[in-house]
Amino acid sequence: MNHFDQKELPAADPEMRLLAAVIDIALYLLSVIVIPKIILIPKTGWLFASAYLLVKDGLFTGQSLGKKVVNIQVIRADTRSAASFGDSIRRNFVFLVPYLNILMLLVEGVFVLTEDHGLRFGDRIARTRVVQGKAILSLEHRPIQDGAEQGAG
Repeated sequence: MNHFDQKELPAADPEMRLLAAVIDIALYLLSVIVIPKIILIPKTGWLFASAYLLVKDGLFTGQSLGKKVVNIQVIRADTRSAASFGDSIRRNFVFLVPYLNILMLLVEGVFVLTEDHGLRFGDRIARTRVVQGKAILSLEHRPIQDGAEQGAG
């Protein structure tokens, strides 16, 4: 089922997605190293970094800090609304599983490069999509079903 007019909402460029991921991973690693030195409580960096990793795509109307820098956005496939924190958790939960996270980074990268519209495993689970630019400005949008718009009510 195709939820989008592909010309209207272009998929994000894979290179921009990679750059956004590098920025987010750098923030993750920086949190792990710096936060415990500031707060002086062991493991607080891992806690903060893991929380960021889970909810990052629900920040800033569907943009992690990395996505905001490169101007791409995560949206819901069924409604075209910006990704929520719940959507972000569904997209990213596999990255919290030790050892599986490294494997999934590689698998997800292959999906982004080879699958239609750059959908990765997390996008399929959360029913999200990453688009170029900031396509969605608010959380209230009409749902799209089978390519035909339906009134919001």
